[in-house]
Formats: sequence, C-alpha cells, structure tokens
Amino acid sequence: DGGMVAHGKGRMPDLPAAPGVMQSARVHRPQSGKWNPPPKKLAGRSAQEYLEMGTIAEAAEWLADQRGRPGMMPSDADLRAVGMSGVADAIPLYHGGYESVAAKLGLQVHHNSVRTISLRSQGVEAGAWNRFANMQQAVLELAELLCAPDTMPSYAAMRAAGLGAVADAVRIKHGGMQAVAERLGLQIPSAFAE
Repeated sequence: DGGMVAHGKGRMPDLPAAPGVMQSARVHRPQSGKWNPPPKKLAGRSAQEYLEMGTIAEAAEWLADQRGRPGMMPSDADLRAVGMSGVADAIPLYHGGYESVAAKLGLQVHHNSVRTISLRSQGVEAGAWNRFANMQQAVLELAELLCAPDTMPSYAAMRAAGLGAVADAVRIKHGGMQAVAERLGLQIPSAFAE
C-alpha cells in the first residue's frame, strides 16, 4: 500500500531512500489494531542489557511474529519502532550485525533490511565511538554512502544505518551535531540544526 502509519497520525508517504542506506520495507503492525508492546525484558534502552544471543533471538522472533512475518529478521528500524532500541544497538555492537545474527538464528533477511557499513560490524568494542577518530571515520563514511560527502548525516540517518551508538557518541561525548560538523568541516542542513 506504499505508506506507513505513525502513532495516532494519518498516513505518511514513503520517502525515497538514499543509495545504500538501510531501510525497512515498512514498519508493519497487524491491521487488527491489536498491536502488543514488547515484553518488558526486550524493551530496554541499553545495548549492554542484550549481550546474550538467546535474548536477541527472543526479540527477533517475537517481533517477526508480531509483524506477521515469522522466519524474517526484523530491521533496525522495525526494532526501534516498537521500543527495542537496546536490542537494535546490541546487534551491531555485540553480535556481528544483522546479517550475522540472521544467519545464526536461521532467519531470512529482506534485501532492503540490512545495510552493511564496515565500521559498525565485527569487533567494535564498547566505547569505541567515544574516540573522536573512530566516530569521525564512521560519520565520514556514512556521509559518503549517502552521496553527500560534505554534509553531516542526521542522527536519524546514523540510526537508520545501524549506527545508533555513533549518533549517541556524537550527541553525548563529542558535543553534538553542530560541534562535530564544524570540527569535520561538514555542512549541517538547517532542518537538523540542534
């Protein structure tokens, strides 16, 4: 049907995705209107709560079933849309990324659900994004992938690419989007100014 429904709002049009950026086909909630929030243990905000693969498996299977798509790996956007941001952050930080988790769990990945970016995958230790050089590399690589190498990616673009921890580091550790953009010599669209 080509759109997605926001909480309590009308239909929002699909926006074209930038090349190579992760996007969910759409956030799907059953049309019956009986959408259930995730179990409390899956709705934490800290990635460190989800170090165990069993909990990641439970979250992925729960959401796939809720979406009416058993056997499919939910995307980062799908997990965040239902309040599982901790799970969404833990997958690339501690479990090797969405494709790796899907393979370990025997789940299929929708071709639009995963966007690979070398920095967010294997072996990024906790706190790595607190080092300016690591964060800088991730931001510049994402800007390049978005075909806007001279523009600071928004927090939403970072999260959509599976770089929620980078977005958090920019905001909390490195002084925010404006400060990082200035330091890197990137433009910041006025719509995203803090």
